[in-house]
Amino acid sequence: MKLDIEQIYWKQNYPFVIGIDEVGRGPLAGPVCSCAVLIRPNYPLPNKFVALVKDSKKLSPQIRQKIYEQAINLPQIIFSISMIDNQTIDTIGIQKSIFQCFDKCISQIINKSKIIPNIILIDGNQTIPHLPYNQKPIIKGDDKIFSIALASVIAKHTRDTWMIQISTKYPKYNFDIHKGYGTEQHKKLIKKYGPCSLHRQSFLH
Repeated sequence: MKLDIEQIYWKQNYPFVIGIDEVGRGPLAGPVCSCAVLIRPNYPLPNKFVALVKDSKKLSPQIRQKIYEQAINLPQIIFSISMIDNQTIDTIGIQKSIFQCFDKCISQIINKSKIIPNIILIDGNQTIPHLPYNQKPIIKGDDKIFSIALASVIAKHTRDTWMIQISTKYPKYNFDIHKGYGTEQHKKLIKKYGPCSLHRQSFLH
């Protein structure tokens, strides 16, 4: 993947482009997690790093971890992460939870970078309500836009790591294996043991 779209904006005097994506929309348990990525336009990224980045669903856990570990050490990249728990998802619904997640990420990245974004590129087909910045939703953006793809990788690595860690608290459910998604194994375990406090009750009916 290349930074073609970001470079187009940079040449149009839009230097501060943020890509944002979320993971965990569909699982039966655990949080939704989002990441926002800002790439400094005047500091080229290593070609090998750029070539690694793809839609997180197309990468192995090992490659996602490698990308994450490199990203945190590249000064050209600023990113922020936010998670919304399953109780909030049950209370306000998944879409509002995702928007809340996005809001937090944008606020965090602005506070961290002291930069006001020129445009926010969002994976999907919806803009973030009440956000006072230019936005452009892009269907399958994680397959087309570098900053969105990188956001998807960081969010996926972060959420998966969290689910692996929390699985020690709920060993019966094998969250470290399925990460809360509705696999046949997971559904059988819910049927056997009933839901735990990490499950999204609104997704089980």
